[in-house]
Amino acid sequence: MMPTSLKQEYRARATKLLREEIQRKKMTHEKLSTLLDQQGYDIGAKELTAKLDAGDFSAAFLLICLTVIDAKYILLSD
Repeated sequence: MMPTSLKQEYRARATKLLREEIQRKKMTHEKLSTLLDQQGYDIGAKELTAKLDAGDFSAAFLLICLTVIDAKYILLSD
């Protein structure tokens, strides 16, 4: 089992990565919500914001978000 501190670190990294990609694409939460809905993932902008604020989402959610915002490449480390 992964230690809690390591899990928290990677949750924070995933959240930061997704937020940076959303920002880089100049995407609003409303627009991302619409794009997700078009792919069958029903989530409102407020719920999306709450999910990002909590930083508690699955790898599948991260990947679908990166896909719908057309993130071709991601930088995993500085």
